[in-house]
Amino acid sequence: MHAPSSGGSSDLREVFRASGEFEAQLIRSLLLDSGIDSAFEGESIRLTHGISINELGMVRILVRSEDFEEAKRIIEDAAANPLPAEDE
Repeated sequence: MHAPSSGGSSDLREVFRASGEFEAQLIRSLLLDSGIDSAFEGESIRLTHGISINELGMVRILVRSEDFEEAKRIIEDAAANPLPAEDE
């Protein structure tokens, strides 16, 4: 897990709730490419039991409070402007 390097967990804010491991890793990569570290929360039941039904598979993506606004903007921009499919 990549935990943000400065500050304690009280300095972290949830910026996104991913529906599973794949989406969480995509968001983490997107943020990391922009220089923003992130941490996952809620992954233990999913990793231990492989459960991803409804809220049980949700992964909370946390960033430092000072990175929150920028991280939110990055995620919103990516959602509004998805990459085109290879055949387009």
